Amino acid sequence: MKKVISIFILFTLLLFNLHVPAFSKLTVPADTEIILEPVEKVTSKDQKNFIRLKVKRDVIIQDEVVFQAGAKAIIKIVDNIQSSYIGEPGSVEVLNGHVYDAHGNEHDILIGKTYTGKDKIWVKVLFACGLTIILCPLLLFGFVKGTSGSVSPKDEIEVLLKDSFVF
Repeated sequence: MKKVISIFILFTLLLFNLHVPAFSKLTVPADTEIILEPVEKVTSKDQKNFIRLKVKRDVIIQDEVVFQAGAKAIIKIVDNIQSSYIGEPGSVEVLNGHVYDAHGNEHDILIGKTYTGKDKIWVKVLFACGLTIILCPLLLFGFVKGTSGSVSPKDEIEVLLKDSFVF
C-alpha cells in the first residue's frame, strides 16, 4: 500500500511540475532577432525616459511561439537632444530595454541606435549669405530650427535577445 501511495504522489508531482523550466525542452538562444514597432510617436522635443513598443511578428522557435505579435516591449532613451537654431537637427538615442514572452516573462534586449532629424542645409547657406552680403533680412534665417529626431509607429526596430533562456 505504501508503494502505491508513493507512486501516486510522485505521479501527481510530476504532472504538476511539467511547466517548470527544468522539464521544458525549448531553449531560446541569445541574439534571437525580434522585430518591434513603436506604439507611440516619440520625438526629441519630448522629455521621455522610454519608448513603448510591441512585437510586430511572432517569433517562432521549434514550432512554438516564443514572442507573440502584439506583446509589450520597452526600450530606454538615454539621450534626448532638441533641435537647435541654424538648422541643427535633434536626436533621440536609445539603449537596451526588455520584451515580454508568450508566458508574460520579461527578457532583456539589446539595441543601441540614434534617431536623428533632418539637417536644414539651406538655412546655413542663407545665414552665411545674410552675414556676408545682405546683413539684416537674411540674418533672420539663422533662427530656423532643424527637425526633431523621432521614432514613430511606422518604423520597424530590430533588437536582439540579450541572454538565452528556457521557454
